[in-house]
Amino acid sequence: MKKIQLTYLWADESVLVADFAKQRSRRMAEWANDFYKRYGFEVDVKPAPSEGKVPLAQKYALKKSDGVKPNMFLPRYLSEKYAPLYADVDARIAANQQEKDRLERLLDQVPIADSAGRIVIYEAMHPVGEARDRLRAERDGIERRQAAEEIEGDWSAQFREQMAAKFLADKIGEPDRLGIVFAHFQNEFLRMRVAPDIVIGRTVRETDVPMVRLMPIRLLWPFTYIVIDVKEATLRTLAHEIVHAAGHSHPFSVKVVKNLEQRLKFTPRKLSGTVLDRAITAYQNVIEYEALFKEVPGGEFDGATNDIMNYLAEGAEPSDYVLSDRNKDRLEHAFFVQP
Repeated sequence: MKKIQLTYLWADESVLVADFAKQRSRRMAEWANDFYKRYGFEVDVKPAPSEGKVPLAQKYALKKSDGVKPNMFLPRYLSEKYAPLYADVDARIAANQQEKDRLERLLDQVPIADSAGRIVIYEAMHPVGEARDRLRAERDGIERRQAAEEIEGDWSAQFREQMAAKFLADKIGEPDRLGIVFAHFQNEFLRMRVAPDIVIGRTVRETDVPMVRLMPIRLLWPFTYIVIDVKEATLRTLAHEIVHAAGHSHPFSVKVVKNLEQRLKFTPRKLSGTVLDRAITAYQNVIEYEALFKEVPGGEFDGATNDIMNYLAEGAEPSDYVLSDRNKDRLEHAFFVQP
């Protein structure tokens, strides 16, 4: 049997206590072991099940309290949050540009010899230029605020920093073992929408940049690792994410029409009024058109209907699922699998 070597970690001690109360991580490891042994693998976990008591496992908690709570939908949330701000300022920039173009056309019509006439137009162009500079500064400010929120919410880098610190302080974590971080996810963003699914696990690929030169310089754990929602994850989540860590990626998602009849009836509203009015109407047309479609994740058509990587595969037992030959080969060559 080849060993799938894992190191369990917890975002903080409260996650550890919640996990041990229901034995979620232990049961996931048992489920994964039952699944993979059919293909010649066994799951080897640190800390070992015999250490499955909170006091013995505390050193595997990345923080004592206030651990990272990953928000998997932060980019989408920020995109939706800032989209109206971008639409508004871009419409005003477009109106400003139109006025600038109008004045330049007028200037072209004034003879060079008509100094007084040209001065009048130059004087009119000056506040337009000042307004353009203010609008560009306003847009830059929006971009900076969005970037700052993205950096602040970069949970993957925060985990990498904590994993590196844990290795330096306690020698926990090994380059030939796959780190599994259990945490409480923030899924509130998606719960506010009609989509029924939530993210319960995520594989974070390795990085070739182990140092991030901010202030101060931070050492980051560069290897691939997995994050699992200790509360929402199913028993097969660990087995599923292990295949991702070995190199498997889902097919690209596709957009499909929600209702063909509504799509055929859709007619965009005509653009009229000022430049700002037309820009707002065009933006609304795009939003209404996009609402006619839904995005189908690639995981919903990934492999056979009972493949461990297929989102729609059903079953409670490891025997209900299969591992494709290609993914078995990926596992055999994964950095965390040893003979």
